[in-house]
Amino acid sequence: THIKLKTMKRILILLCLPLLFTTCKKEEGCTDPIAINYNADAEEDDGSCTYTSTLSLVVTGDTLVTGDPYVRLTSHLTVTNVSNKTIDVRCRIIPIIQDSTTDLQFCWAGVCYPIGTSVSGLVATLTSGQLVKYPDVPAHSGYYDAFGLSSTGKIEYCFYDDANPTDETCFTVTFIAVTGIEENPTNN
Repeated sequence: THIKLKTMKRILILLCLPLLFTTCKKEEGCTDPIAINYNADAEEDDGSCTYTSTLSLVVTGDTLVTGDPYVRLTSHLTVTNVSNKTIDVRCRIIPIIQDSTTDLQFCWAGVCYPIGTSVSGLVATLTSGQLVKYPDVPAHSGYYDAFGLSSTGKIEYCFYDDANPTDETCFTVTFIAVTGIEENPTNN
């Protein structure tokens, strides 16, 4: 019985030894609940967290604005923060089609910028889930002046997280200023 007891102690020690070491070591993994590979059992973050490439901003509005070339054409875009954090949003414009006789202007974050400005000097701070739309003070407005001439302007408005400029959503608006029905040469 003494040999039997000694053998049982050894078996017990051998069985408990791995258990002893595993209880000392914390499980590693991704501990961030918003990551796509979140591990609820992880006690220590191992730096492996990965996130979706979802952009923080959604921009909506009219893609086409038409009107009298003697009146400044206006576009209002709605910008929504769909992320789970507060972000400072900056706006920039990229003219795609612009006649040298026309002017582009825009307003963002409560300021209307002079002709020739391509990036807003101020940011609009949007909390998670917040949207801004005209006539909200920080809302976007885009302007196209044709000065009485029939013309077309195409502008891309880009909104981005000032702390992470790669987190950017762009929206293209085409402005068409026409004096009336243009004669179609094929329909005389």
